[in-house]
Parts: sequence; structure tokens; C-alpha cells
Amino acid sequence: MMMDLLKKMVMQQLISKVTGAASGAVAEQGAGVFVSMIQEKLTGGGLGDITALLSGQGDGGNMISGFQEKLGSIMQEQGMSADEATSQATGIAPDIFNSVKEKFASTDDADAGFDLSALAGLAGGAGLGDVIGGAKDLLGGDVGGLLGKAKGLFK
Repeated sequence: MMMDLLKKMVMQQLISKVTGAASGAVAEQGAGVFVSMIQEKLTGGGLGDITALLSGQGDGGNMISGFQEKLGSIMQEQGMSADEATSQATGIAPDIFNSVKEKFASTDDADAGFDLSALAGLAGGAGLGDVIGGAKDLLGGDVGGLLGKAKGLFK
């Protein structure tokens, strides 16, 4: 759900910002790349990078520059010159991330789907509580006994 909202928002932003005959194709592919980058970062253990980026406290582990490069490549594939693609991508990529940050920071009910706390659930589907709960189930309710069991492996 949140990824669909992100993709739609990024696509709308790209359509309004990209010039040229292939702006629709660039917007669709660019939005797909944006969402894929977020998902890859989340599943690769980069939740902290994403939350820092979306709360204005970091660059997301070079996500902005990475998106800028990929967006420039998409523009070139759609027939734009290398110079024009680089110029547009350089201006557009930070704007896209700033728009996304604004959605996550918004208190408007219309932006309620953009929720930083929900990102943890997207990072592989399990939050810390799920992991601890799973460990508790495996150990018959004795999470504290985990270290004791681990020490027993080295005797």
C-alpha cells in the first residue's frame, strides 16, 4: 500500500518535472526505480538510512545520487541527450526526495499513508517485536535462556 502511494506520487512529480516527448515513459520507469531502491534498501538492512533520509537527517546512504544516476540513464534511453538528461536528473532527483520527505512529515489526513513507523514492517515484514516473539516461541517462553543455550554450543 505505502509503496503504491510512493510510486504514484513520484510518477506524478516526474510527469510534472520532466520535459520532452517521453516524459510519461520516464515517469513510469523512474517511479519504478525509486520504489525498487527503497525496497532494496529496506530488505538489505538499510531501514536506518531510509528513516534518516525521510526525516531530513541523512542522505539515505547515497540514495539521492543513485536515483539521480538511474533517472539520467532512463532519460537517455528515452532519447534525451546525455547533457540534457544529466542536467534534468540533477535538478529533479533532490526535488523528488524533498517531496517524499514532506509527505512523511505531513500531519494532513490525506498523507496518513506515508508513515515512517510502517517502514519497519516493510523491511522484510517483521518488526523487532515479531523477532523477539518468534525467539520466545522457539525457546518455550525463555528468551533469557538464549545466551545460556548459545554458550552450551561452545563447551
